[in-house]
Amino acid sequence: MSAEVPASRPGGWGRLGTVVLTLSLTLNVFFVGGLLYARHELHGPMGPVQRMESIAAEMHLSGDQLAAFQNFTKTMHERQIAMQQRNRAVIDALWDELAHAKPDQAKLDQLVDQANDNRRASQKDTRDALVAFLATLSPDQRAQFTELAKKRRQESAMQQLMRDGNR
Repeated sequence: MSAEVPASRPGGWGRLGTVVLTLSLTLNVFFVGGLLYARHELHGPMGPVQRMESIAAEMHLSGDQLAAFQNFTKTMHERQIAMQQRNRAVIDALWDELAHAKPDQAKLDQLVDQANDNRRASQKDTRDALVAFLATLSPDQRAQFTELAKKRRQESAMQQLMRDGNR
């Protein structure tokens, strides 16, 4: 007796081969979907420095432009950290005052003003570094950079809204 492979089963796989390929494809789709989900959910939306870095990578900046950009992002990052450190003590003092039976409204106002002043100073320093970087760009690059920055900001805000809505 000789064993012949029926014509309906090409290569000998037939229905089993179809099932194996379908399962493999399904597992791959779920695996890739899981990776994409984890990337967005675990890492969260991009912060300001990461958004700017993604824009610069897309623009292919020249040497001088890249150096000015790196100075800008370094300034942005340093100012954010410094502001957070200064405001941490202010916020702690604010909570301490709020813990009193009768918080001193003038003291609360002063602490809020101090936190806002720290934030404003940080924003001004970051603005100055951004203006210096933008001065190295051509008018077309400047327009491209500002459009990409606005787009990334809107995307980040939308991601945050979607994330908050799913909680």
